[in-house]
Amino acid sequence: MKRTYLALHSIHKTTHIPDRMKIKPTHVTLLLAGSLSVSLFTLHSQIESQDAASKDSKDTKASKVSDSASASFQSPEARKAKAKEALLSRLGQQATKDPLNVGNTLERIDSAPILALRSLPKAAKAEFKLGDLDVKGSVMLNTPEDEHGNWLFIVSLDDMDGATLKLWNDERYGMGGSIANPQGSVAYQIQGTHDSLEYEVKNVAITDLICGTAPEIGLPGTHAVPAAEEDTSAPAAPDAEPTNSSTLSLQSLPGSQHTLYLDFDGEVVNAAWWNNGNTINASASRFNNDHDIQQIWKTVKEDYLPFNINVTTDRSVYDATSSSNRMMVVFTDTYQWYKSVAGVAYRNSFGSSYAKVCWVFTHSGDPLHRANTASHESGHTMGLQHDGSSSTSYYTGHAGTTAETSWRPIMGTQTRAMVTWDNGSYANANNTEDDLAKIASVVGLRPNNASSIAALTVDSDMNIATEGSILMGSNNRPETSDIYSFSCGAGTVNINLHNYPLGTEPSNNKFRSDLDLKLEVLDSSGNVVLSDMGVDKRDASVSGQLAEGSYKLRVTTTEVSGSLGYPTYGQMGEYSITGNLPTEPFTLSPMQLANEVSFEGSATSQNITLTHKDSSNMAVNVTSSAAWVSATPDSFTSTSGSTTNITVNYDAAGLSVGTHNATLTVTVGSNAPVSIPVSFEVTPLGNYDGILISGGKATTADVYPSSFDMPAATGAIKSVSVLLDGVSHTNPKDLQVLLVSPSGKKVMLLDGNGGSTAISNAKMTFNAQGQTLPGTLSNGTYLPSGPDGGTTNLPSPAPAGTYSGDITSFNGDSPSGNWQLYVNDIAAKNGGSIDGWAITVETEYETLIATSYTQIDGSTSSISFRSTPGLSYTIESSLDMSNWNSETQLTATKNQTTVTVSTSESTRRFFRVRENS
Repeated sequence: MKRTYLALHSIHKTTHIPDRMKIKPTHVTLLLAGSLSVSLFTLHSQIESQDAASKDSKDTKASKVSDSASASFQSPEARKAKAKEALLSRLGQQATKDPLNVGNTLERIDSAPILALRSLPKAAKAEFKLGDLDVKGSVMLNTPEDEHGNWLFIVSLDDMDGATLKLWNDERYGMGGSIANPQGSVAYQIQGTHDSLEYEVKNVAITDLICGTAPEIGLPGTHAVPAAEEDTSAPAAPDAEPTNSSTLSLQSLPGSQHTLYLDFDGEVVNAAWWNNGNTINASASRFNNDHDIQQIWKTVKEDYLPFNINVTTDRSVYDATSSSNRMMVVFTDTYQWYKSVAGVAYRNSFGSSYAKVCWVFTHSGDPLHRANTASHESGHTMGLQHDGSSSTSYYTGHAGTTAETSWRPIMGTQTRAMVTWDNGSYANANNTEDDLAKIASVVGLRPNNASSIAALTVDSDMNIATEGSILMGSNNRPETSDIYSFSCGAGTVNINLHNYPLGTEPSNNKFRSDLDLKLEVLDSSGNVVLSDMGVDKRDASVSGQLAEGSYKLRVTTTEVSGSLGYPTYGQMGEYSITGNLPTEPFTLSPMQLANEVSFEGSATSQNITLTHKDSSNMAVNVTSSAAWVSATPDSFTSTSGSTTNITVNYDAAGLSVGTHNATLTVTVGSNAPVSIPVSFEVTPLGNYDGILISGGKATTADVYPSSFDMPAATGAIKSVSVLLDGVSHTNPKDLQVLLVSPSGKKVMLLDGNGGSTAISNAKMTFNAQGQTLPGTLSNGTYLPSGPDGGTTNLPSPAPAGTYSGDITSFNGDSPSGNWQLYVNDIAAKNGGSIDGWAITVETEYETLIATSYTQIDGSTSSISFRSTPGLSYTIESSLDMSNWNSETQLTATKNQTTVTVSTSESTRRFFRVRENS
């Protein structure tokens, strides 16, 4: 006879019982709503049908009385047997008659009498009224409510073959309960209504509450322990309280707020949902060695790689995780307290205060089997159900057991090479649950920081060693692809794509990633030139001839079609790429440049290293797409095995503030030219700390003066341009702005200009080419205002007048030193601010610092500098940088000029190059 029990469950928090409803005695009679006696249970010994109910009422009443009277004269043992038979028969009949009714609402009952049982102490007797059937038991456990509202109440039911009533409230899952024996197959589940005053009773499979993994079938060394052989005595305690110090500290995602802890070294479990709250002294697993632990951890890690959860063997990580965001998987040889299964877990128990753990029993099987069991059971804790078919509760997979493309779902059973999360993709699947979405709803997805295109990792001998991972993309599906770039010389390429990380090559198809991979090589136009997706295997490799050039390597997952295949759904995990590429005749490093310089016109540089690998000498030429970037040397002969540093020179002279882009093209021998992108940012010289102008009264700005130091520069000022950036003021005519040069020259930029119209975030540039200031200020380029005949002196420490209105008065002075900006507001009430200010200075001639200097001998030097074809230049020398002598003049013919200078004596000498006007 099937054994079937009532299950109570609620997703709601505790309903607190008013004092007037609390029951203190040690014996309670629980009456479930009267309507249940007919519509749900009808649990007295005679089960009445609707046809019987339509008979004459006297006959019906007489029949009931007769049954009742007859029962009253039966022995206690007979009455218990009859009651038990009625309960089991009725519940079993309900499931047998309507097996597809799982999940359908059947009835509602009042929750208050159930919660009233919480008043009973341990060992007290409890009596329930299920319809007309008396059910009795003894209180086994009654925990006090903790600070999070968690509590648990367990009653052992008399004459119910070990069935128990459990009532609980859990911080994460709310209030619920069960009347069940794990050996049963069908149960009733009760979910609370929104106000927790009633419960909805549902007919469910026992596996909706507790799920065990069936032992693998037909595996050497595995067996199901017969019930008669089970040792039900309490197992001995471990020698010492486990610390997990003997196991490896492995983590798949350090820092995640969710933890799945794999425990191998034994555990003392006091989890109230397990073993009726009795302590379980779980012994260490027989897989408690570094090798087995690593293999099991790798497999479970791969299964949960797409998710935001840290799979770890470190107990301290588990302890540091919030109790509502963690689950412990106990690997143990101690199985006797439960029935013969490979593992067991409560569904929807991840982060539960009373389940705490799920189990993997290691008295049989091997590390791979038990790794799959761990993923299966922890999947249950996140709400997943078994994947079966129309003929079995556990789908065992297909395509054999040893073939590399054999497959099964993680929530099925049996050993296969490919084991993935599933959504009912196989033939006759009975569960279309979206495993990936379900797990993601509990722990979220792993952050995916993969770039769109990464460089293939290749050493100096052109050997490949790269690894990556396929994670979750959109719609809970794997990413479309991973793409890598590489360059190589002409010759044979050999590239291998493996479904395991570097250095972890498995044997016998074990401990591989959940991936069936496809490998493609694309040329610079995007055409596929080499490809492999494997046949009857899940990795890929290509070998073939490539011309010298740049290529991309694309990694994707692939499906196997047909009834013995599998989709790309669930295929996620780590992979690695190995092999070798044809030797390139040369390499350039780096392949992309970026630099920045302030706007004073000074130069800066970077180096590119050219490594010559070809056996013959080759001519090298470097050209630039922009005048502000050049290379030294730009034309030379490279010899076999040599390394040459090419200096890339940047010059900001004449460039505007902002980012400038160019390309260096390097041509080596007859090889295809190589383009190197160059990015150069010109930043302004000035002060952007901000200037605040108070509106309370006539006053100077909060920073008075605002200043900055101009670096040393050669040559006298030829022109000055000043930017006031982000000017805001409610009455601009109140503003006075004075600029003072390092030599003490004073130019009034604003003095009572702009009228009374407010301005906001204006950009105003002042130079000799600007227009006269208008009546209303806005963005633009203007002439300084000069004093308007009013105030002639700004408040100290500003220098006293007379102030100039001519910005060319700075010309002829040195630009080097401290520049100061004084901002004053001459009236109360109105105020404003200036974000910052900057200066552009042009000297009377451009001094080009030699970009390359070579001492040939005691009196001969070689100087290279950036030049403009057609312009004339003078090379000057000096012994003290004060007195300069002309050495030679020339007219440039290209962007980079090299000249040899001979002097009369062998002493230290300085050189400079100036453009002739």
